[in-house]
Amino acid sequence: MEWRECEPQARICFFVCAAVLPVLFLFSIFDERLFNKIVIMVAFAVFCIWFFGQKEHKMVMNLSLADRFVIVMGIAAFLTTLRASDIMADLQGVAYTHIEEMQRLFAAAVIACFVYKYNKKAFRVGMTAISWIIWFTAIYQLRTTIPQLAASGDGTVAALQANLLDMKVDFQSCSVYRHPIPCATAFVISMAIPMIWRWWWLDLLLKLIYIPSLIVAYARSGWIGAAAVLLLILFEVIHRRYPKLGKWWLAIIGIPAVVAAFLYFLIFRFDIRSGGIGGMQNGRLRYWRYALTVMFPERPLVSKLFGNGFYTSIVMDQTPVAQPGYPAIDNGFITIFYEQGIMGFIAVMLLLLRAVKSVWKVDEDRWYAIALIGGAVTGIFYEIHFWSQIGFLMAVLIAVFFGRAADSAV
Repeated sequence: MEWRECEPQARICFFVCAAVLPVLFLFSIFDERLFNKIVIMVAFAVFCIWFFGQKEHKMVMNLSLADRFVIVMGIAAFLTTLRASDIMADLQGVAYTHIEEMQRLFAAAVIACFVYKYNKKAFRVGMTAISWIIWFTAIYQLRTTIPQLAASGDGTVAALQANLLDMKVDFQSCSVYRHPIPCATAFVISMAIPMIWRWWWLDLLLKLIYIPSLIVAYARSGWIGAAAVLLLILFEVIHRRYPKLGKWWLAIIGIPAVVAAFLYFLIFRFDIRSGGIGGMQNGRLRYWRYALTVMFPERPLVSKLFGNGFYTSIVMDQTPVAQPGYPAIDNGFITIFYEQGIMGFIAVMLLLLRAVKSVWKVDEDRWYAIALIGGAVTGIFYEIHFWSQIGFLMAVLIAVFFGRAADSAV
């Protein structure tokens, strides 16, 4: 049916579905508290429409066993957060204050899942709008940062090059995202989501802006995430244009890269935060090891299986390995493992595996899958779900891979 032939009600529904995600994303950037309340209320309204709507709208998805498991673990995450007072006793009940933040993640996923299943075209328009919003924030970042870099020194090109090569914390730029690492993650995610679907060369040309934007953000996690996104995009382009080459070249390239990175961390024990090599005296690796070898094992079996509750990992500054100013584990995967337990971690991995499968099959959702994987890579170095803007984007992307038919479940 042509657009002009659509009923006015259908047009209104399309515009609402297309606008809801970019509008909520803007709220997440500029008013986090209001955003939490609005996204929860919108999700409740969506759920009511979903559940009490007309018969043809009641079942907009076919839930597999894996999907039901994800729902159960989402409920478990809420319940474990409610009982987290024993862990958070010294933090004045902070676990209870962050129940709303946990609800925000689930609410965003509910909204995105409904829009995606109800009208995929509207979902694509909404995600394209978000990609444009992030692109303009990258322009804003360069507009405010480059003059600062150029002004530091004698104003010559040589001084600018020296500042870039010897980047200081003072020059780390975060655009409108309040911190350089979430800023870089937003750019990594947007690199994979097409701004212009029809002309790939124009989309690529526009996205070249992310290269200097990631450089001035000076978030190494963003650089690694961008490398992962570019590798997956390269795979998509080669496989689509030359399908006879097969897919195993990705494994040939990717597996050695992963092994090399693992050996690098294992042998040299790179101190990511301080930027130096040598031992576990400082930095994230010390936190990661302590969380896995001390904090997690000392919890009861129920907590090991179902988690300790959302936000209960921010006790690192009260541990023997504390580094002043850094209370979190600084690894999104270890944080999920500790806060949501073994079962919750498996639930998240199931959805990520579906994204990997989407890339491997080069299906219609591959761009969202690449964006999700790129964001997840940056999440190795910080709690990606604690930041409203990035947590919202990741919840929206992961919702794409929820509710698939049983035969497509991983």
